[in-house]
Parts: sequence; C-alpha cells; structure tokens
Amino acid sequence: MIAVLNCDIVRSRAYEKKDVWLKKLKQTCHEVLEIAENDAAIYRGDSLQIRIYEPLHALKTALILRLSIRADQDMLKHKLDLRIAIGLGDETYAGESVSEADGDAYYRAAEVLEQIDESGRRLNIKTPLHTIDHELQVTLYLLDLLIGGYPQATAEAALLALSQAQTQEALSKELGITQGAVSQRLAKAHMDAVQATLRRYRHIIHSHPEL
Repeated sequence: MIAVLNCDIVRSRAYEKKDVWLKKLKQTCHEVLEIAENDAAIYRGDSLQIRIYEPLHALKTALILRLSIRADQDMLKHKLDLRIAIGLGDETYAGESVSEADGDAYYRAAEVLEQIDESGRRLNIKTPLHTIDHELQVTLYLLDLLIGGYPQATAEAALLALSQAQTQEALSKELGITQGAVSQRLAKAHMDAVQATLRRYRHIIHSHPEL
C-alpha cells in the first residue's frame, strides 16, 4: 500500500508571484521532506501530486506542506492556502514518475480532492477501509480547522517543530526569538494536540495490516 497526496493551491490566480509558491513547494518536497524527484509532480500549473511509499508518514507530510504556505507572510496575506487530499491504496503501475503511475490510491486521492473542492475543506483522506474512514475524516476535519486559524508566526513555529523536531532552544535561535516566545507560539498552535493526532493516525494505520 502507498499514499498519494493530491494538492491544489487555493487562490493561486489571485497571486501574481507564482514562482514564489512554486519554489516553496518544491523546496519543501525535496529538501525538507526529502521526496525523490520522480515521486512529486507539478501539474495544471497550480497542483501537486506526491507519492509516499510509507503511508504512516502521509498525514505529517500533508501538514508540513500546508504549513509551508501558511508560514509565508506574503502568501498568507493574499489568502493562499493548500488543499490536500490523501488517498491510500495499491499502486498497480509505478511508471517512470508519479505522473505516469496508476492504482486505487490515485483514484481515491482524486475523488477526495473533488469532494474537498465542493465542501470548502482543506484536508481529507480516504482509505480502502470504510470502518476507519469516518474516524480519520472527523479527526482531519478538526485538524483542518485548527491549522486554518493559525496566524503566520504560529504556522512558522509549528512548521519548524514538525519538520525539524528541534528543541525549543534550537527553535528560538532559528526564529530569532526567546524560548518563552517559542513556547507561547507552540501553545497557540496546540502542538500537543497536533502531535497526539499524528500518533493516533499512525496507530490506526499500523493497527490494520490488511490495508
């Protein structure tokens, strides 16, 4: 089983600096998340597709991608956001790159992205098991609402905390603020709840080997 992430930039046409968000997403994919070149593809000019061979990492990857956009002051000012659909399932054809690949995971990601577009949500998931979909979808809905309310400084701190797993002392040096200010930003991001959600997601996926 693999995970496929289908992502759309929200309000991309209202933001003239396409090269900025495009560079940001590519940098996050290949430098921060270390996703191979053939496992990520930009298509339609404002959409991104990513293949993840370890589904346990899918939700964390989605959060880091979305936070990379929301942590940018200018992009947040122009109300840019990232809509992300996660599809879990088989890959029946790998191809030379993700843009050529095929399988249930790709169909589920495409279906979920269409549903997200209609509902106004920014994050959702579909797996081969209906028995776990409901819990995961409700959990991601709450996570979606939480992250959607982050101001830029909170998103930036959350992004670094998730992507680098640094101590608060290291984060304070990275951000150029005091440890107390880091602690306040992480508290405002409800990082304990975010981490608990990620653990719950991994537990659910790990507990169903039939996936």
